[in-house]
Amino acid sequence: MSYLHSGRRRAGRQMSPWNLFFIPAALVPWFAGWWASALFLGYIYRLIHPRASFIVLPETAGGMLIALGLLFAWCPVAALIGNVLAHAIPAARRAHDQESSTALGTDYRGANRGLIRLAAVLLPLGLGLSFVGLLL
Repeated sequence: MSYLHSGRRRAGRQMSPWNLFFIPAALVPWFAGWWASALFLGYIYRLIHPRASFIVLPETAGGMLIALGLLFAWCPVAALIGNVLAHAIPAARRAHDQESSTALGTDYRGANRGLIRLAAVLLPLGLGLSFVGLLL
């Protein structure tokens, strides 16, 4: 089975309206986590660079690196939180289990396993980018 054929099979599956719940369940933690982390790293930036004046993040290359790094770092973490929140609702869990029974690796455990592997790459990369931004 080719990659294209398996992608078409996944795209042709019936999707439940409960899948829409995942969008706010992941976006809210993503942006809330980003905001809290940006405030914290902005405070640290202000301690390192006392002459800098800004509200949340500086308008420099360092501020851009901090913002971008935090977006990458929080993405898989927020998707994991969204997955857990969606799985906590019994009707959504039943709908997702029924959908995932036809495709390998799309069940709750498989999806979380993949997100944890993604987090193992993106979290250090994003935080490293943010810490480089602190030094600029």
